[in-house]
Amino acid sequence: MNPIKLLSVIFIGASGTAAAPFELPDLPYGYDALEPVISQKTLTTHHLKHHAKYVNTSNQLIESGDATLKGLSQEDIMILHQDNAGLFNNVAQSWNHNFYWHCMKPDGGGEPRGLLADAIKKDFSSLDKMVDEMETAALTAFGSGWAWLSYDKKRQKLVVTKTSGAGNPLTDGLVPILTIDYANDYICLSGAAYYLDYQEKRKAYVDAFFDKLVNWEFAGLNFGNAMTHEELAITMVFKIPIAAVAVWALLVAALSMAPAATVEAAALVDTATKINFDDNLAGLPLFGVGCRKKGPIKVYSVGMYSDEKAKSSIASLSKSNRSGALSTLRDSLKSSKMTTFLLKMNFKVGAEKMADAIAESVVPRTSDKGAVETLKRLILDGVSAKGAATPGTTLKFDCLVDGGVKVSVDGKEIGSAPGLSRAFCDVFLDDSGVSPAFRDSVVENCCEVSTTSITAIDTMGSQQSSHGSMHVNQRKGRFKLPSLPYAYNALQPVISEKTMRAHHLKHNAKYVDTVNRLISDGDSKLRGLNLVQIIKSNQIRQNNPALYNNAAQCWNHDFYWKCMAGSGGGGEPTGLLAATIRRDFGSFDNFRKEMESVSMKAFGSGWTWLGYNKQKQKLEVILTDGGGNPLLENITPILTIDMWEHAYYLDYQERRNEYLNGFFDRLVNWKFAEKNLKHAMGRGVIPDIMHQASHRGLPLLAAMISANWAKQKAIHMLFRQS
Repeated sequence: MNPIKLLSVIFIGASGTAAAPFELPDLPYGYDALEPVISQKTLTTHHLKHHAKYVNTSNQLIESGDATLKGLSQEDIMILHQDNAGLFNNVAQSWNHNFYWHCMKPDGGGEPRGLLADAIKKDFSSLDKMVDEMETAALTAFGSGWAWLSYDKKRQKLVVTKTSGAGNPLTDGLVPILTIDYANDYICLSGAAYYLDYQEKRKAYVDAFFDKLVNWEFAGLNFGNAMTHEELAITMVFKIPIAAVAVWALLVAALSMAPAATVEAAALVDTATKINFDDNLAGLPLFGVGCRKKGPIKVYSVGMYSDEKAKSSIASLSKSNRSGALSTLRDSLKSSKMTTFLLKMNFKVGAEKMADAIAESVVPRTSDKGAVETLKRLILDGVSAKGAATPGTTLKFDCLVDGGVKVSVDGKEIGSAPGLSRAFCDVFLDDSGVSPAFRDSVVENCCEVSTTSITAIDTMGSQQSSHGSMHVNQRKGRFKLPSLPYAYNALQPVISEKTMRAHHLKHNAKYVDTVNRLISDGDSKLRGLNLVQIIKSNQIRQNNPALYNNAAQCWNHDFYWKCMAGSGGGGEPTGLLAATIRRDFGSFDNFRKEMESVSMKAFGSGWTWLGYNKQKQKLEVILTDGGGNPLLENITPILTIDMWEHAYYLDYQERRNEYLNGFFDRLVNWKFAEKNLKHAMGRGVIPDIMHQASHRGLPLLAAMISANWAKQKAIHMLFRQS
């Protein structure tokens, strides 16, 4: 996961993620609250002098620096401006100190509980050994710095690290869970974190931190959110207001109505867990996805893949006859060479419990108890090698035509259990299967459905929703021409009303009509595809280029309309987009010259794109011919300019440079592009809303996050009991 996704840190009552100028946050307790471990004098000096100086210096450097800095959050600066030592050090120290204050609380100490306690035991064997590693990191450091307990999402484990100066694990892609400030370089100013109270006795300070101050609830909240792919949250968790539960529920309900915050070209997304499934696995198409729940716990998402013959067996059936369609599908799967079930974990489950749960689901569907025991052993062996089935773990079950079930965990084949293929399929497909949502998805995506609208696609954003879902909500049926997000005359004088009407009502409409006709006249399986699935299909691009080209043009035009603003467009971007453009192109002028130069090189018709290359983690300018789209190269579209002649020729004839100048000077929608970049980098809809709420100082947000922590704790206890 891109590290920037982990930077959405919410400083309640502060400005940790708001744009500059920054403010000194209040402490979450009184200056004397940590006595006798940390004296009132030390805490007052540390906060009102040292921390305040970092904040003030940050603001001074931002004010005297490039104008684009004023639109950035602390996390943006830490990631994008590590080469600016003065700015980075002061901003990072501002961030680190706000995090540090929340790592302590009056009457803290003791031991962690729940998910964090389990993870510490797994990764360090005991709490004492973890504390020893933290102490060693703090005591062996030369000079000043920070000792961190962090979560490494790639390795899926907790790690102890130390950073010198203002260093922060976020810059290495780690999620901070807990920190100790061991800075002692301000002796001339009466010390910083501990020197006034402990002088050279650093170990006594570290021991007292863990014995009497450490805020395990806060650390547990950070770890729980990191494990469940949510945003890292910084908040007081000393009290959990009763009203917070209602606030939390209302906000979650509102956020659940927002579009998915990803622009990955995934075929389907489990709406319960937001886990993606590709539309093809080793040549097998995806049938459906769903969530396996245990009470309120979303344990894992399941996706099923099988051959085209099985899929076509129910393509003509009505989705209203759900039971009949699934029965037909189960019969068809008997002759399929292979049917694969992917289980993607959303909640941590122990190896033994995971093996027991799946085996218990298979037992009622077969008389071969020995085979079930073999399956159980294979799952146990595969998951035990990881310690547990943690979020992100993938279990793969290949149901073969010979009756066997081949088990793999995270790509490693474990072995096969004989004679269970039919029973394993029935675990998910028969009427009493474990995930009703999965069966609904299969019927929805593989059977005939009613008309849908392209307007629901909302490709990467609109004026109604800040960012759209590239995998598209609707799955089948006829597409409709999307409405423009402004009036036909809104882009004048750059683009005339005459051009806009011809472009939208003739060209765009023709692409939509042609797609619908080709789907209606073609193979019935085409009716189960959305635009992105059509665009991404190698088979369609090779064998049905007319469908590919027209579908791509539908997608591209819907995106293009949103790249222009009816009012307030043009000029230069601000915030994260401006900083990233400067980083990757040297300056905005360089970027604009490259976009214009590439556009002028378009031969005939095509599109110029600003895209984000996730592999390289940088912006790129791309030119595609015809209906080409960067999605085919796994590059996320940020902005596009239509270089087909019908976009500009009525107004500019051969003067393409004037069209391009007008686009950048008066039309380009930088707000839309900024949101696209945030999502490409992993900054989703929820973080955006959280940032706004935090910046405006909404006190109920603190209550919501406190309730979220309580909810996670309750869910963990419930799961243990079950």
